[in-house]
Amino acid sequence: MVPLALGTQTKGSVLRPAAYCGAVGFKPTFGRISRRNVFPLAWSFDTMGFICRSVEDAALTLGALAGHDRADSSSLREPPSDYVAALQARWPAAPRLGIVRDYFDRAQPAVRDRVLAMTARLEGAGARLVELRLPMDFDLVNAIHDLIMHVEAAAVHRQSLAEHRQSYGPVLRQMLEAGALIPGLSYVQAQRLRRRFRVGMGGLLDQVDALLTPTASGVAPGRETTGDAAFQAPWTQLGLPAISLPAGVDADGLPLALQLASRPLDEASLLSVARWVEDLLDPLPAPPLS
Repeated sequence: MVPLALGTQTKGSVLRPAAYCGAVGFKPTFGRISRRNVFPLAWSFDTMGFICRSVEDAALTLGALAGHDRADSSSLREPPSDYVAALQARWPAAPRLGIVRDYFDRAQPAVRDRVLAMTARLEGAGARLVELRLPMDFDLVNAIHDLIMHVEAAAVHRQSLAEHRQSYGPVLRQMLEAGALIPGLSYVQAQRLRRRFRVGMGGLLDQVDALLTPTASGVAPGRETTGDAAFQAPWTQLGLPAISLPAGVDADGLPLALQLASRPLDEASLLSVARWVEDLLDPLPAPPLS
């Protein structure tokens, strides 16, 4: 419908819808794009991102939006790179890709098989694949994310919820009320575990040019839910740049996608690797003419 759409990701709300709809979704390093005038949900996670048509569009958009903003206390002071030039230079050699087994173990068969087939194609084109495991239990990482998000969201909405409780939908209201009951000691411990996870992930990221996983555990669900954000949460929690690329469709014609993540502040390299991968993926079928 549009060539570009802005969005915010607190857990998975940019990459996941992009995957479900067969588009490219991009989430930069936390603080790379200003959050001025964005209503917060969880201030240590909320990240501006966007949904677009291609890796080239992602590079052009990031170049237009990235940069320090004095009006946003979380805005990064590190200057952005020339992302379009990074694409034009192309990746100098086939990249080293870290295949994170924790994701494939939890993915639905159609998603797992499709993304594994794509990784085999990438390997055939020269990519060096390295099998990795997260340095912390996958379920614990998501539990940490949810606890921090619930507490921070409850703090943000405290006054509004007290004054307009009935205006909140039941799912959001339940999350906020649960967050208000979590002790401060638990929040502090979750932040400590988050820091431990960040240190462990630094060692993994040093081994590869990008991590490769399915973007989501399954294809787009029905209208009763927005889907499972667990596969995007680890990268959001650590503020890592990540991108979702369309990777064909399943037997029912629903889009499938793979996800790449890389080191913080290194969006230029991530986009360059993503362009290399994009060239080897199957294009989505053209929509029917109306």
